[in-house]
Amino acid sequence: MINKISHSRYIVAWVVAIAMFMETLDVTIIAVAIPTMALSFHVSPLALKLALTSYLLSLAIFIPISGWIADKWGTKRVFIVAMLIFTVGSLACALSQSLGALVAARLLQGLGGAMLLPVGRIVVYKTFDKSELIRATNHMTIPALIGPALGPLVGGFIVHYVSWRWIFIINLPIGLIGTMLAQRLMINYHEKQVPPLDWVGFILLGAGLITFSLSLEFLSNSNTFAGLVMSFLVISVLLFVIYGLWSSKQENPVLGLHLLKIKSYAKGLIGSLLSRVTISCVPFLLPLLFQVGFGWSPLISGILVSVQALGMIGGKFIVSHSLNKFGFKNSLIINSLVITLIVISFSFISYQTSYLMIVCQILIFGASASIQFTTVNLLCYSGVSQKDTSKSASLYSIIIQYSGNIGISVTAISVAYFAGASAQSMHLPVLALSHSFLVMSVFIFLADMLFLSLKASDGAGIS
Repeated sequence: MINKISHSRYIVAWVVAIAMFMETLDVTIIAVAIPTMALSFHVSPLALKLALTSYLLSLAIFIPISGWIADKWGTKRVFIVAMLIFTVGSLACALSQSLGALVAARLLQGLGGAMLLPVGRIVVYKTFDKSELIRATNHMTIPALIGPALGPLVGGFIVHYVSWRWIFIINLPIGLIGTMLAQRLMINYHEKQVPPLDWVGFILLGAGLITFSLSLEFLSNSNTFAGLVMSFLVISVLLFVIYGLWSSKQENPVLGLHLLKIKSYAKGLIGSLLSRVTISCVPFLLPLLFQVGFGWSPLISGILVSVQALGMIGGKFIVSHSLNKFGFKNSLIINSLVITLIVISFSFISYQTSYLMIVCQILIFGASASIQFTTVNLLCYSGVSQKDTSKSASLYSIIIQYSGNIGISVTAISVAYFAGASAQSMHLPVLALSHSFLVMSVFIFLADMLFLSLKASDGAGIS
């Protein structure tokens, strides 16, 4: 069932880190390029949110079956194919001549990305004991955090001096190198007996995610008929309800909703969703504020936004000390409050604010976001048995990606509301962007309230 690990097990985490590096580089690099890409396609900067949400939507749709595919065909084979799909999608993005073509290419990228990280997590979770997870997770994620650090810097440099198309071209050599390393070094996990895929559940869930995303997309457009928005919203809710009823009768549903009966897992999942809705708005709003609102260059914007990754790297070294001293419950309560306050502080950034002050704000935000991600991730896994590893990883991964979709969409709705008629133009009022930080801080505050209900013993067994 499992190939014996010949050398250090930590090489597994480093191979997965290559994929994480490519994905995180791609996500962060495009955020800085949005204003320039909007000019190229002759659309509003807010319209370019589709380049972000389409990718995240594709991830959310296909992540639920990633665990099943990995169990059936083996993690190594699936990981390599996913890497190649992501690389081809990157090439298609670079060749796009319209927003529609870019969105289609991003959907293809998302198909590859949907298999990369979930399958990588499954490998790591099956390779290491729970007591080793923090160390293993750091081996896997710290190298990958170089992506967010380089993304805004490289993106700002490319957009400022070359063409935005190169932000996708640079994925090609990374993807090819990652493929070769995975082929040579990665361990192959597979199951001898894999139950049939729940295709009905997959279609119901995917359709629900699509229709809910469309309702948010229509809501951000002031010209959309309110009845159309409500229709898609109601349809999405019905599809989710039908899926819930269907999955409860299936022996092997596409998503293991039975895991929600584990209270620590359920609270961690909901808390992660709310946290990430807020956190995902920052890398989307800040470049718009700096470039569209203040008129600063993409290079300056990229340098400032890249500080977030430095904070995230620092947070990785803090999280274990935080958990040892405060425990999961208190760590999440304190950290969520810090994120709430720092996101609110972003609304007070003005053209006159010093770069040093902005750097400090973003640095604190990055460290707090990193602590939040790791802590919630470990909290969710703490109560899950080994046999449910694949399903728990898939369910958690879909929450990670779809919460980003929701966060960016809700942020765009907020900006459009405060901007009024200017939302469809190339210029967005600074106040509309600033007020949106206040709106988005509400979600992480709600997560903080949820974490108050955790037990002091939640997370026990993880070290």
